[in-house]
Amino acid sequence: MGLFKKKSAAEKQRKAEIKDAKKDAREDKKDARKDARGDKKDARKGARADKKEVRQDTKTEKKDARQDKRDAMKDIRQSDLKGKDKRGAKKDVRQEKKDTIKVAKQDKKDDKKDIRTEKRETIKEVKTEKKETIADIRARKRKLLSALRVPKAVSYTHLTLPTTPYV
Repeated sequence: MGLFKKKSAAEKQRKAEIKDAKKDAREDKKDARKDARGDKKDARKGARADKKEVRQDTKTEKKDARQDKRDAMKDIRQSDLKGKDKRGAKKDVRQEKKDTIKVAKQDKKDDKKDIRTEKRETIKEVKTEKKETIADIRARKRKLLSALRVPKAVSYTHLTLPTTPYV
């Protein structure tokens, strides 16, 4: 009789199931991380596209303001205004252009701020989702492993042996 017992088929099956459960849990966790990375990447791409759109809108607004100024100056030149009235009208046109550009720049800043906030919130949501998914996977893994564990047999022969040092 050898010191080591041969493993029964049921025990081998149980160990194989435990191994498969651990492997599945690892793969699920890996997939969750991969999905989270992809979602973060998408959020960053969306933010870049939004910023590009804001820049383009601001450029267009500035260009329109310049063109409006040119047109207004042309109208002033062709008008019957003289002296102070003409200078005042030109000054008003210049100020209007400056105000328009100032508003466009402020809008651009506000839009960028909104984009950054939205990007942060999206990434925070993705991270939270990832944590929850991984926690669910871990809980499922623990549940599977606890269901598969069977207590090992214990030998009680030592309880029947004498405990005195004189034996």
